[in-house]
Amino acid sequence: VIHAKSTGESHASGATLRGAGLVKQGSTWQVESATANLGESGSFGQPPEAQLIKIGPDQYGVLFKSSDTHFGIGEENTFLVTAVGTKLKEVFSLKTSEDNSASACEATDCYSYETKLEFGPGRNPNYFDIKAVTKGSLPGGKKKKPQRFSFTGEQYKAR
Repeated sequence: VIHAKSTGESHASGATLRGAGLVKQGSTWQVESATANLGESGSFGQPPEAQLIKIGPDQYGVLFKSSDTHFGIGEENTFLVTAVGTKLKEVFSLKTSEDNSASACEATDCYSYETKLEFGPGRNPNYFDIKAVTKGSLPGGKKKKPQRFSFTGEQYKAR
């Protein structure tokens, strides 16, 4: 269960995210993990887009995607929240797209890229690895090789 409380109505005001993981025991639900403040994200008082995803054979998480534009540069940041012990916490975060074509970029300084996240079996038998595949042009004309992240028990780390 994810709950969002508005922190205002301006562009810079997001929503405070709270969450709890519940398990059914008999005919009742019990709180297995909870966090009163997962941070603030989103804009105009609205939370970011959220998606329940499978992150392991018996593990689930919530993937949040938050988009914003500053001075003609659009970007999307993605972060993952899951239960770690009795708490819900952010265990992964990555800027997954950026585009400066709405700014006054010149042909040689323009860039636009998007990173797709793929979840699949990896080093930790209980949590899938994350493979980040980036397509498009990066700032400075750089190329980015696919990255892999593995769950360490507390968070995802690049390997």
